[in-house]
Order: sequence, then C-alpha cells, then structure tokens
Amino acid sequence: MVYKPLISIITPTYNHEKYIAECIESVLCQTYENWEMIIIDDASTDRTPEIVDEYASKDRRIKFIRHKENYGPYYLDKTYNEALNISRGEWIAILEGDDVWAPYKLERQVSVLNDTYKDNIVVFHGRAGLIYEDLNLVTVLNLGISLKMPILKDKPYDPTEFLLLGYNPISALTALVKKEALEKIGGFIQKPREIMAVDFPTWLRLGTRGKFYFDSEILGFWRRHSYSITMNNSEVMAINSHKVVEIFSDEYQNIVDLEIKDKECVGILPYISATYSAILKEDW
Repeated sequence: MVYKPLISIITPTYNHEKYIAECIESVLCQTYENWEMIIIDDASTDRTPEIVDEYASKDRRIKFIRHKENYGPYYLDKTYNEALNISRGEWIAILEGDDVWAPYKLERQVSVLNDTYKDNIVVFHGRAGLIYEDLNLVTVLNLGISLKMPILKDKPYDPTEFLLLGYNPISALTALVKKEALEKIGGFIQKPREIMAVDFPTWLRLGTRGKFYFDSEILGFWRRHSYSITMNNSEVMAINSHKVVEIFSDEYQNIVDLEIKDKECVGILPYISATYSAILKEDW
C-alpha cells in the first residue's frame, strides 16, 4: 500500500502582503496533494489577512487563524503550538509566510519515508536556497557545515552530537517533523525566549526521540528582505544561541554525554561564526 500521510503545514505570518501569495501558491503547486495548510497571522497591519482569506475561501485545505493582538518574536512557540494543536496530520511541515517551496518538496520527502524510514525518522530535512524579494536565487545555504553533511546524506543519522557542538544543519522551511515525536517533547520549544526562534531548541529535543534524515536536494527557498526577523535580530540571536545548548544540557543531563558536554563551549563558536557571521556581514 502506498504511503500517503496527511501533512499539516504551519505557516506563521506577519505583514507579508508582498510575499504571502507566493508562499501559498508554492503549496498549491505541490505535486503531493494530501496536505492541510494552517496559516496563523500575528495581527498584521497590512493586507496579509485579506489575501489569505481569498485563498482560504477557494481551497478548504487552507485554514486561517488571526490573532487579535501581536504576540511578537518572543512568543513564537505560542504561535506555532496554537497551529500544532489544531493540526490533523501525521507529519508537520514549516513554511513561514515569506518563504516558498520547490514544487516537488513534499512528494520527494514522502517517497523516501515510504520506502523504509517512516517509523524511525522524526525529522526529514534538505537544502535551502536563499532568494531576494524578487525570487532571484542568491546562493544555497550551507548553515556552516558544508563539509560535514555529505557523510550524512540519504541515510538516517543521530543529530545530537552535531547540535550539542553548536552546528544546526536543519533549515526549518525544509523540515518535515513527525507530529507524535513533537508532541512528546511538549511541542515547539523557545528556550531562551531571547533566541526569537523555535527551530534550534526544538531540534535538540527531537534528537532524543529518533533519527534525522538529510536530503541534499534543494527543497525550499528562504527569502532575504528588510523586515525579516532573522535579518533584523541576527546579532541577538547569535549571542543567545549558546544558551540554547546550555539549557538543553541542564534539562537532559542523562542524555548528554560528558565528553560532548565538555566540548560544547568550544563547539558553539563555529555555529555562531559560520552561520551568523554571514548574516551580520551580509556576506552571501
């Protein structure tokens, strides 16, 4: 029997009137059709809600939630988990309102999971391209570990050591996450809140629940623009990223190997320098 699970796509958005239509269209163009898209608007002040409403009225797979008040980047976990709580899919995908997917993204991931990996994989991720506002490709994101990922591609791997040493190889917009595993860790995690992101803290905890899988294919495109949370807060995120590892290590002392923990203070430096220095210097 062909494996065709329902995939729940969580799309947080805020003032993305220039990009949200392209984001939704990239989902509508997916060659894999068994999905639901949960768009959650954080009290946008532009035309984003009107644009989303129009799409939702034409396709019942699109669900729309609108905040009356803005939660902001310090409570991204609250936004993501609000969508997670109403999701019906076996797998969770992430696509923020200013990013886009390659049309084959979901089909490619499901086809691999269908083979042998759907039972022991908790996160499936791939490569991402960096684009400007006009969709022109700038580069392919390496996330600071281009020399390490080739040995991991196309097979399950244990992400714990990479993550504890400060390397984050997972581009959130390419990730497909097993909902059951996500619920067992308490949903999306944002610790500390100053990190203004849920991906890295969440990956660390999901690594305790199963294997990750890396696909070297480009599965999506992250958009660089002047209103991006990452672009505008990259220095603060870099400074606080080491706290993510420290908090996790304290919470999961029975899992964190002492040898790895001894290295983490050193290992976090490549993560900060390789991943965020490019943002700080605008060196793409």
